[in-house]
Parts: sequence; C-alpha cells; structure tokens
Amino acid sequence: MNKTGVQPLTPLEVVDYKNRWRTSATMVRTHSDIVDVAKTWCRRNLDRWEWSMTAYTDVYEHTFEFELVENADAFCEYINAQYPDRRFASL
Repeated sequence: MNKTGVQPLTPLEVVDYKNRWRTSATMVRTHSDIVDVAKTWCRRNLDRWEWSMTAYTDVYEHTFEFELVENADAFCEYINAQYPDRRFASL
C-alpha cells in the first residue's frame, strides 16, 4: 500500500496517469539550488503519480507540476517557510 491506501501502480500506469493530468497541472517554478529539498518534500508527502519535475526549464530553474492545487499550495507553503528570502507560488 502507498500513502493514499491504494495498490501501487506499475511504472507504465504511472506514466499513463501523469500524461492525463499534466496538461492541466498546477506548476511551481523553483530555483535549481533547492531541488533536493523540493524533491524530498514531494517524495515524503505525495505519491509518485501526483507530481512531476522538469529540470532546467529556464536558467537556474526547475518546474514542479502537481495534479492537485492543494498539493502545489502545500509545497509552496513548505518551500516558502524553508526559504523566507524567496517567494514561490503556484501558477
């Protein structure tokens, strides 16, 4: 079982599922320096099919995509608390 109490998906099912929601995903752009902290939060708090990361979408920038707005908001809240000198918001 996983975080949501559902049977784990196969890797192919994860890819198929992500492809369905990624066109309407909530995105959060982060600085590349905090990628480890951001990925760790996602891995600890979300199932693998609920988020995705694209590296270097701009200079020193990675983009995280979330299936649910609530997950993106929780992610931003955590990152903003860790890095108060920078502000991150969902797009």
